[in-house]
Amino acid sequence: MATRQLPPAQIKTFAASRGTRAKADRIDAEIIARFMAFRPDAGRNLPHKKRPILRSLTSKRGRLVET
Repeated sequence: MATRQLPPAQIKTFAASRGTRAKADRIDAEIIARFMAFRPDAGRNLPHKKRPILRSLTSKRGRLVET
């Protein structure tokens, strides 16, 4: 599975162009998915060695949100 690092400024601009201003994980995920459908070549591939770090941080964040 490819992991992409996206430019936050482009995501923010894309969201603004769609009239989306809310800041929520679900809405952010939807905007990112729509952005990637619109610009599948955006960003850059995340190196394989950084994926475990990202997975660990995502997991830790999930546990913090639950508590």
